[in-house]
Amino acid sequence: MAEIMSKHKPRYHGMKVTREIYLDLEDDGYRYDMIDGVLYMSPSASFEHNKNKTNWQKDEDNLISSVLYQFKLNKLEIFS
Repeated sequence: MAEIMSKHKPRYHGMKVTREIYLDLEDDGYRYDMIDGVLYMSPSASFEHNKNKTNWQKDEDNLISSVLYQFKLNKLEIFS
């Protein structure tokens, strides 16, 4: 997907580097993981992944709101 949107390929994929060299590299628009001193391009998340993440966050927000609401109700009943 990044290749479709970008005019250049990842510059640093497969490059052996030290931490210092990695930190000095110019940003080429791609994300990299460094494993045993070698850079590997990290693929972007898919649309489906991002959609699922958004749905999960909404579910989590609803659950937290529900728990807090129940806690407030119970707290009011205890101290009333």
